[in-house]
Amino acid sequence: MRRFIKHVVEVLDGAPPPTRRGQRGQSLVEMTLIMPILLIILLGVIEMGWFAQNILTLTEAGRVGARRAPFLNGNFSPLAWNEAATYPPPDTALDTDPRVRVRGGIAPDADCTEVEPNDSGFFNLIVCATISAMDPLVLNQTNEKDDIVVSAFALQRVTIGATSNDDINPSALGSSSAYGNGTQLVVVGRYPYTANECYLWGERDPFDWITNGTVDYTTNPVLLPFEIAVWDPVASEYVGFADNTVDERMVGFSWLGQWRYVDDSGARTDCYGSQWKIEEVQERANLDGFLTSEADRQYLPSVGLVLVEIFWEHTLIFENFPAMSAEWSPVYQLLGGSDPNTVNDVIRTWAMFPAPGAEPRLVFK
Repeated sequence: MRRFIKHVVEVLDGAPPPTRRGQRGQSLVEMTLIMPILLIILLGVIEMGWFAQNILTLTEAGRVGARRAPFLNGNFSPLAWNEAATYPPPDTALDTDPRVRVRGGIAPDADCTEVEPNDSGFFNLIVCATISAMDPLVLNQTNEKDDIVVSAFALQRVTIGATSNDDINPSALGSSSAYGNGTQLVVVGRYPYTANECYLWGERDPFDWITNGTVDYTTNPVLLPFEIAVWDPVASEYVGFADNTVDERMVGFSWLGQWRYVDDSGARTDCYGSQWKIEEVQERANLDGFLTSEADRQYLPSVGLVLVEIFWEHTLIFENFPAMSAEWSPVYQLLGGSDPNTVNDVIRTWAMFPAPGAEPRLVFK
């Protein structure tokens, strides 16, 4: 009885069997049971590392492209871009659609080595710097997902209110939008100016922030472009940007014309380009949670900003491995599985940086 009890205690305690052959058999059984679990854990760690590395690479690439903006002024500023905004979507039926702006001179499958000097402007140069920094990742030009979208914003600091010390009172000028009183930054322009709205958003014209259908400015002693205007030598007056298209479908400069705006429900719309609305840019630029007093907000500067957005379809390294395939892998299913229309597998990164070339400025008379 004592020997039996001792043997039971040894088994419960995990003591090895008394024979060498038994010990080898037990180790083999344990390894057989544990190996698949260890292998799946190892593959999962590799996949997570691959995913994290891609996010970091794309985030840094966007920053590299955005940091190019402060050095692009004069003929290379976003205001000097006189081409159409972007490639059309890869659908020949839309090539002549006036709501879709076509960037002339460069084939849709071109890369930065094929960009001619005359095509080199603010948006091309930023995109090409971004693509260079993405290496070894590359854009897929046929998956209708990968894209780089660049937008430039002009933000004017204004003090809104009804007193004589305030810059402007939008409601007195017939504004259809309600603004809170106080000093704040408002978007007074989005470039390319030929691609700045999506008709589905229902947001205001970026160049008409007072939303009264006219160009508003003070005339003495300086001309202050609350809403950016350009000098018309024929009419001898300042006029706003013409924007007669009520259902524009391009927002920002889209390098490949593949990314379609995804709404709050996750559905892809028929607007191409940026995911950012001007209200979202204003919200971030105003630092509402940082500068809380009106005395501090008086020091908010008028500023130009560039926004670089990268959209890149992520694929699993071990997608064809049995335990990681569509049939077995929950990660694969979370990324959308084999559904070509899903955007769950798209990594989206963005970066903002000052762009002096887009900054709204005082124009002295």
